[in-house]
Amino acid sequence: MYFVGNAIFSTEKGLQANWGISVPEGLREVEHYEESSFHGDGYRLTIYEVQADISLNGTFFDYGDMDREGLTEAQVALIENVTNQFDPKNGIAIPPREVYKRQVAKFGGILICLYDATENKFFLYEEIL
Repeated sequence: MYFVGNAIFSTEKGLQANWGISVPEGLREVEHYEESSFHGDGYRLTIYEVQADISLNGTFFDYGDMDREGLTEAQVALIENVTNQFDPKNGIAIPPREVYKRQVAKFGGILICLYDATENKFFLYEEIL
């Protein structure tokens, strides 16, 4: 079940409730956007900056375990839709210079996580149906 976003829960609690993802200490939320929706559906974008000297080993954000293949057409479409919806200050070029990605699909929703090593940031794109 999906929950309404920041009106009730923090971004981190929403990621835990919707996707089972814990955000480790040492990731600082830089930007967060979400569509207003009574049912919690729609697009969300969260950008985290990695703070110095933290270990992400064994977490969802362990970019050493992320897929290094290019983005699929469906992934590019979702990322472009979310980016166009919110026009974030800290965007990522599509296609990215170097792709570290992880995707989770659950209950008809999709979460795509990209890591930009140059910027040392994670970009989480959510579509909740």
